[in-house]
Amino acid sequence: MKVLWKRFKWVIIGVGVAIAIALLFLLRGLFQTEHPDGSKTDPLPEVSEKLKEAVRHAEEEALVARVEARVEAETQKKELEEIGTIEDGAERRRRLAEMLRGL
Repeated sequence: MKVLWKRFKWVIIGVGVAIAIALLFLLRGLFQTEHPDGSKTDPLPEVSEKLKEAVRHAEEEALVARVEARVEAETQKKELEEIGTIEDGAERRRRLAEMLRGL
């Protein structure tokens, strides 16, 4: 018996854990309570109108911020493309420096 335990200790432990998990999975239905409305889960709590309004307001602010960021990025991209058309020289470097200072 000691030889079997030494040789197959982890196999025996693994089979025991697998059996325990299977029993818990099969017997979990015995421990669930049924609610008055017939469902087996707890109902979600009601969300207040104040909280819903706060979420709507936050979503609107986030949308406005994304749109403003996109518009600013497009204007910077147009300015950079315009600078890219200028031949390499002092004027191009000056305009690039002005653009970078504005960031």
